Amino acid sequence: MQLYFYASEFDDFIKDEVKFAPTRESTEEDHLRTHISEAALQYGMTLNPRDIRIEKTRDSQQITNKLEVNVAYTGNLDLHYKQYPVHFRTNAVILY
Repeated sequence: MQLYFYASEFDDFIKDEVKFAPTRESTEEDHLRTHISEAALQYGMTLNPRDIRIEKTRDSQQITNKLEVNVAYTGNLDLHYKQYPVHFRTNAVILY
């Protein structure tokens, strides 16, 4: 079942993207949304950029930032005679 392998790899990509965004990339919503959407195509997943929920918050003492990304996407399970859409959801959070 290739679909589940690619979905797992895409989940790992999202978690790494969020984990390293504050130091390696950018935590800007447009950058994260674009980068995740482009990666979805590489993994063969169907993703609407509006299904990427990004929430950035700061604690009450202004010490810690929180970046949370929720992604809903679909992959097609190909059984040679029929394809079935399989829906996935992943969540990644980092405090920095």
